[in-house]
Amino acid sequence: MRARTWSSLIILVSGVVVYAGPTPEQRIADLTERMQALEARVQALEQRAPAAPTAGPSLRDRFRARMAKDRATYTEAQLQALRNALAKGEKRVTFGDKTVEYRSIDELTAAIHEVELALHKDAVTTGLIPRAARQIRITTAKGF
Repeated sequence: MRARTWSSLIILVSGVVVYAGPTPEQRIADLTERMQALEARVQALEQRAPAAPTAGPSLRDRFRARMAKDRATYTEAQLQALRNALAKGEKRVTFGDKTVEYRSIDELTAAIHEVELALHKDAVTTGLIPRAARQIRITTAKGF
């Protein structure tokens, strides 16, 4: 893309500043050149982009599946094991064949909170617990 060759000119005529910028033809030529450059970039990007899949899950479905894989799922039994360990004052929790030893009681309570939050989110996602009701508030005034 070439650099602009026109320049602005400010003229002082009897104490009044008069602006003399590019002519309409210069502006049209500049905009036409920009449009051609953008069209060339779009064509280059379209050639590099892979073809869209014709069948299969949508982007939203793939994202949800990935998030479900990444999110750890907990059970009520795991939550109960954590609560029992906290009630006994233990820092070691065994569930199944896994044993976790927490460094402090605060860390154990944080783990309990995380499990409770994950279980609540799963319950809301699956529809076991209804979402909060949407509130729409309408106010009116005379508007004078």
